[in-house]
Amino acid sequence: MQRDHDGDGRGDVCDFCPHLSSTAQDADGDGDKIGAPCDPDDAVKNPPAEFNGFYDPPVVAEWGIPDVGSGAQGDWTRVLTPGNRLWWKQGVLDGNRHLLRRVRATPYDEVYVATLVRLHQAQAGGLRSAGAAMGYEFVSPDAFYFLCGIRHDTTTMENSLLASAYQNDVVDVAQAVAWNPVVFEKDARLVGGTIRRAGGGGGDSTITCRGTSDDPVNSQTTMVDSSLRPPGLVGLRTFGATASFDYIFIVDKAAAPAAVQ
Repeated sequence: MQRDHDGDGRGDVCDFCPHLSSTAQDADGDGDKIGAPCDPDDAVKNPPAEFNGFYDPPVVAEWGIPDVGSGAQGDWTRVLTPGNRLWWKQGVLDGNRHLLRRVRATPYDEVYVATLVRLHQAQAGGLRSAGAAMGYEFVSPDAFYFLCGIRHDTTTMENSLLASAYQNDVVDVAQAVAWNPVVFEKDARLVGGTIRRAGGGGGDSTITCRGTSDDPVNSQTTMVDSSLRPPGLVGLRTFGATASFDYIFIVDKAAAPAAVQ
């Protein structure tokens, strides 16, 4: 018996897109066992994708608090939502960043990340957000990372989809597009990625973020260039908000052939 996260009758281990219930996932042009709907590039064979349906609580050996400014492991718990869906919830409402990072011996170079997030509450005082953290690096005393997330402004009550680069909790660069007017207790599917520009080197990245919502129906995409290039460690992050996450799907992107780049 296998867990079947998307309920399509195909267990996660045998599912080319375990978080998407679609027959279209059977299309796999490059033969990397990542279905076309969730493949960052279906013309390039990537390493096997990594999927966590958050059925079990965060394990310290696999997920950790990356620095002193990122809350505590106990802030993240497994919760059962209506419909018997298991999520990870960050339930501490304060004005701080809460970041749970996936522990990995070798950082990703370029990464593709998909997750589903639901905001619950936001603390008054300005911009509050939640999403997938990519390219995390801690160089004492500073934390650098990218974010693909949804954001709520508690002052203007405006919502946005955000691609951004941070040093600690201060935005280095960001690009936001308007999100639907309902953001709390609504599912938001996020797909983020990092692209190395100018042939790599010590900096220069493009951060991408695509968001979709069923209620109300909404789809937006945004991206921004950053001079940073932190190692590609991946995590879940909230800032000044409580939020729950349904899964995470990670592809360690292979370099495209020169003819494709």
